Amino acid sequence: MRSFSGCDAFEAGHVWVDVPDELHFVHVEDPYAEQDGIRIDFPDETRETSYTAEAEQVSESPGPQLDLWAEDSPAVEGGPYAPVAESEAPTPGELPDHSRLATLHLLKHYKEGPGIWFDIFDTGCYFSGKVPVKAATSPLLKSSMCAIAAKHLYRVNKSRHNPISDDSRWQGYDWRYESAKHYDEAIHHLKNAVDLCTYENNLSDKEDMLAAVAILCIYELMDAPGTAWRAHLSALPLFNPAEDASHPASPVVIPRTAIQGPILWSLARQDLLCAFISETQTRLDLKDVRLWQNAGLATTEDGTLMPFSPPCSADIRTVADIEEDTKSNELTWLIGKLSNHLTSGDAINPSDYALPLGQRPTIGVTQERLLQRWKMLLKEFKKWHDSLPSTFKPYARTPYPSSDSCFGSFTQIWYELPICAATMQNYHMAMILLLVNQPQESTFIRSTVSARLKSYRQIQQEVHHYAREICGVSLAEPSDPVRANSVQALFVAGQVFYEKGEQEAVLKLLDDIEKDLGWTTSILSRTETMATSTFGPRLAGKVCIVTGSSSGLGRAIALAYSHEGAHLVCADLQPAARASVNEEEEVNTDELIRSNGGQAIFVETDVTKTAAVEQLVSRAVIQFGRIDVLVNNAGISVEAGKEPRRVHETPEDWWDLTLAVNLKSIFLVSKYVIAQMLKQEKSETGDRGWIINMSSIYGLVGGYTNTAYAASKGGVTNLTRTIALDYARDGIHCNAICPGFTETAIFADTIKTRDRDLIRSMHPLHGTGSPQDLVGAAIFLASQEARWVTGVNLPVDGGYTAR
Repeated sequence: MRSFSGCDAFEAGHVWVDVPDELHFVHVEDPYAEQDGIRIDFPDETRETSYTAEAEQVSESPGPQLDLWAEDSPAVEGGPYAPVAESEAPTPGELPDHSRLATLHLLKHYKEGPGIWFDIFDTGCYFSGKVPVKAATSPLLKSSMCAIAAKHLYRVNKSRHNPISDDSRWQGYDWRYESAKHYDEAIHHLKNAVDLCTYENNLSDKEDMLAAVAILCIYELMDAPGTAWRAHLSALPLFNPAEDASHPASPVVIPRTAIQGPILWSLARQDLLCAFISETQTRLDLKDVRLWQNAGLATTEDGTLMPFSPPCSADIRTVADIEEDTKSNELTWLIGKLSNHLTSGDAINPSDYALPLGQRPTIGVTQERLLQRWKMLLKEFKKWHDSLPSTFKPYARTPYPSSDSCFGSFTQIWYELPICAATMQNYHMAMILLLVNQPQESTFIRSTVSARLKSYRQIQQEVHHYAREICGVSLAEPSDPVRANSVQALFVAGQVFYEKGEQEAVLKLLDDIEKDLGWTTSILSRTETMATSTFGPRLAGKVCIVTGSSSGLGRAIALAYSHEGAHLVCADLQPAARASVNEEEEVNTDELIRSNGGQAIFVETDVTKTAAVEQLVSRAVIQFGRIDVLVNNAGISVEAGKEPRRVHETPEDWWDLTLAVNLKSIFLVSKYVIAQMLKQEKSETGDRGWIINMSSIYGLVGGYTNTAYAASKGGVTNLTRTIALDYARDGIHCNAICPGFTETAIFADTIKTRDRDLIRSMHPLHGTGSPQDLVGAAIFLASQEARWVTGVNLPVDGGYTAR
């Protein structure tokens, strides 16, 4: 631990991350060498390691391959290895040519892709222009750039049918491994920089370190808001400038340096986002006038914006460009003040509000004082808006061209400059937050009910206008940096809407950002779906078992049930998702539910084994006391991705495995769950429980060259009807969902041997579906709204079986 000796590792500002109880290490002697030297002996019969309905695959590769990222990799499970000759890591000059080309490809992709995300508010293009040049002599910057570029390539290629690059050398390249490798190198270089404290005396090293931190924070943020990306902001002493008594804060604008300019504003925006998501005060002190003046902010000593822009800059820019940059940065600073105002509540000191309820001071700021603070903020935002140059006005407004889609009621709002479009979205978001948090007048001041309600309606009308402005900008074909920046604004807009069409529009915009940019938005989409639900918590307090819950449909259903107030028992062979099409967050389903305030446990379960199923039921009852809903979702499709085989060509082991996982499991789990339900008293409505089986369109119609799968799903269909008839008198419902082709991991395997466009054309309504297209049916069949529904095999297939 010698490297930690001088780094103040136990300071309160540092972030500590929990280490799993079972931690496996994979040692690659030479990360740059080809993997041919590694040999893995697979057993003759390979069993799937996760019975998730959409995540099961049977490898078709001619020989074993090492996948360091697969949770079921023999490297993780301790499979046998042949000895590998020890070798020293190559020096940069000895790197294989292919690895050098991969690095060059990543650096090029960074400049054309993720790099420009950082520069949306910086017309000098520091991160996409200057940083790549500095990276040539900075291993820390180069590793950081390669890490985020590789992660972006991996995530986007996973969600696209056609890869980004047409170069055959990069078709099927393992960008996920490259991302992890470069990220590990960047963290190593960053730790060394902090340990050695070289940045304290070397401005160039400090600049490289802060730029790398900004990049690594975005790397983490691409997955989902969480503790990992905040750690870089929290753990490093980035902004602790000593007060210089000989140079007191001055109202005169001080020219910014490269360190204090683009990098500071990038980190400031991330700090603001972190504060917004975690509902805390910003880490950067907004009252440190000298800090913000050095960053180019024109402000007086008391924090009032001045009506002019910085007279000079370290970068070569036009006067117009400087004005756009400055106005965007001013708004960031104002939103920071708004965020701190909201999180301080009625506390006299903002930090008081962060204390637990029982420890907060009993005295707070009066209602009049809160209203006064609010009016001051409103005045500052109005002053900022009135000072905007003409470039911040929409260039054009046009109706959305297609009236048939969920966007049909919106207007496209076009801007000449991307920086102006992104800035105005942030402004509209800020106005929504400001208006909905307007304090009331003192209760001592008499106000009629009608006057108060009129005020509320006025606020609702105004925030609805701002929300539609946010969507209008996102619908006007914005650039990728604008779209990446719009995620939080869209989330806020979605919370304003209450019409279904407007809600669907926001969800579609967020989903498209994840598909096109690799930027995770699904957590926000699910949270928004819950917040805007017109039905309320339809499964409040119900205890639900979902098998195959780690990924695919099972994960989507479990998360949706939690959002509807249910308590979840997640069952699978392992808690982590093994595979997916749109990469799911690297957070286990049960952990994600708990992090969002829900209740969930994970039970490791092989649904084909009686003892494991008995343990599953027992754990559910011990934890929650009863079982109300069972979703039999676990399943596989061995035929997916294989060359078509009819009955006489189908291997017997395919048949046995498919029926065991897809049909026997439903029999076993239903058997023991029903036994528990029969012990429970009926509810006031006469119901004891709901069972939902995951069948398929191939449980209703025949499927070409899907012998085992179609047979198993046909069995599920009739087993569902039988259970429904046998247990109706006991108040137990049993229904099945029959999905069409759904774009999950199993679909990704299917299109390896079948035409994607042809499959889509077989679904008359909207083509193939997504997991979110099925969760509504799953919620309905588990709710009181389905109390007169049993024995139904419900097709959710876009019209596939209507042909």
